[in-house]
Amino acid sequence: MDTLELDDTLELLETTQDALDEIWKQEDHKPYPENRMAHLLELIAGALGRYVQRKLGNIDIWQGPFSLMRDGIKKAVNVCERWVSICEMLTSQYWKRFPAHPWLADKFTPESLSQLAVRLEEACFII
Repeated sequence: MDTLELDDTLELLETTQDALDEIWKQEDHKPYPENRMAHLLELIAGALGRYVQRKLGNIDIWQGPFSLMRDGIKKAVNVCERWVSICEMLTSQYWKRFPAHPWLADKFTPESLSQLAVRLEEACFII
């Protein structure tokens, strides 16, 4: 993932969403356990959080162009918010309505990634 630019990560997130949806809805084997899926969604969120931090760490905030820094932060926020949105959509809509294996818990929100997006957005407005 580190070889991808922040923009390209959005396509990877869409592919990941499709793959997870197929895993959840497969009916050839035992259903994928809800607690394990929530754990997997959280693991992916953690990896994304570390990824955007590494990407932003490559930007020279002291001497680099302001537009480059602001653009990088906005892209990082977009990546974080997109994964949060995917998790919530899968667990509150797609899987909740899947009759063969419905999601029983409340929607899943990766809180750490959601909070990172908020903090990055705040930093963008401060700058």
